[in-house]
Amino acid sequence: LLAIPRGENKIEPRENPFTQITHLRLVSITNRWVVASYCLLIYRLVAAALLIYVGTFFLVYTIDVTELILNAVALEIILDIDDLIFDS
Repeated sequence: LLAIPRGENKIEPRENPFTQITHLRLVSITNRWVVASYCLLIYRLVAAALLIYVGTFFLVYTIDVTELILNAVALEIILDIDDLIFDS
């Protein structure tokens, strides 16, 4: 975000000469979108840190080995749910 010039929102289409696929390139972005992007970035970092903190205690205080494996798999699904939804 720091390297993108400020100004009007401009997106340019660009075609790859080898694959004939059109890609979009962000040329410039408004300050409002930069602030919104940083707010989302901070929110995601706080959510990830909170999940790591709570998940660590969730796994540390599990006594039984089968419960530990089950809880580790459940935590992994929670951490990867956005990728699973995006891929489907």
